Amino acid sequence: MDQLSQTRLAEITAKSPADLTEADAAFLRARRSYLNDEQLAVFADVLAEVENGPKGPYDDLSMSELRRIATQRNVEVGGEKRKADYIDALTAADAAQSAQSQSAQ
Repeated sequence: MDQLSQTRLAEITAKSPADLTEADAAFLRARRSYLNDEQLAVFADVLAEVENGPKGPYDDLSMSELRRIATQRNVEVGGEKRKADYIDALTAADAAQSAQSQSAQ
């Protein structure tokens, strides 16, 4: 993971789960493979929200479609590169882009 992402992850994991923004939660879910056992336990509810929540825009796409989108958008996919890892990474990229657009206004 690049230095900027490491710093962001450290900032997010220093927060309480209740204090996370949606962008924080998406970033955390996309990088769940970097969390230690304690962090996984602390943020278990945040990490589970995607599995139990409503379907997102990427849920019905095939792996090849997810790979193509991630490649086109230069989105770094962590973890074991399963479908959930691609969905988490693309969702985090969307949230980051949205947050950046809102802060620019």
